[in-house]
Amino acid sequence: MAHIEDPAYEKELIEHENEEYIRLNVKDDIDEQNNGTNKEANTTNGEEVKHA
Repeated sequence: MAHIEDPAYEKELIEHENEEYIRLNVKDDIDEQNNGTNKEANTTNGEEVKHA
């Protein structure tokens, strides 16, 4: 078993990794929800963007 030199630092690293994981997954969920369903999010110059 590995010895942890600085448990507080390791805890901070884990918390940061968890926050980044959550942020990335929430962004993916929002992108999926807006994929072709939100006309405001899918417009350019007032015209609807067509998705293939």
